[in-house]
Amino acid sequence: MIIFKKLFLTEDEVKIAISKGIRYTKWNKNQFKKLSKLEPPDDDKISLLQAKIGKLPDDYIKFLMKFNGGNPKPNCINFEDKIFVVNNLLVTAGSEKIYNSIENYCEVYQNRIPINTIPIGSSPGGDLFLIDLNTENFGKIYYWDHEEESDDDGSYFFDNITPLFNSFDDFINSLIEIKDENENESEN
Repeated sequence: MIIFKKLFLTEDEVKIAISKGIRYTKWNKNQFKKLSKLEPPDDDKISLLQAKIGKLPDDYIKFLMKFNGGNPKPNCINFEDKIFVVNNLLVTAGSEKIYNSIENYCEVYQNRIPINTIPIGSSPGGDLFLIDLNTENFGKIYYWDHEEESDDDGSYFFDNITPLFNSFDDFINSLIEIKDENENESEN
């Protein structure tokens, strides 16, 4: 079973993290508050999002309307003997200014990712998961490697893209738990 934890920490979780030495800025705490108030989008909010970025696949819309992003557990994909880690899946925030939102990532990565793709998630280290909105590849999921991105306009640059799945549902259903080998040694 896949669980999607919300992208924010509660005040109690922040206090616990601080007690363990993790520091959060006022900006971080403000983002947590904004994220905690976000509800999954309704039909009207989905229509507004699609008016901005283009038609979205039905399986992805269903996900947004149920979960509106989150941190998946399990969070790994084993694809052709390579492990991809899903850090988080982005929310739709409407007019709210939220860092981990589709709207923000579309703005930040404009001209860096291929045209007619949008960011739907992140991977540790700055890489992205994209969904294709092109008619011929509609709904396909890609992994975008920022280390290999174009030095110029990346709108038509595909050399740093790994095609993963034909649909968002296939992407989500592929998530698995990867145990750290060191965990097994410490259990013995």
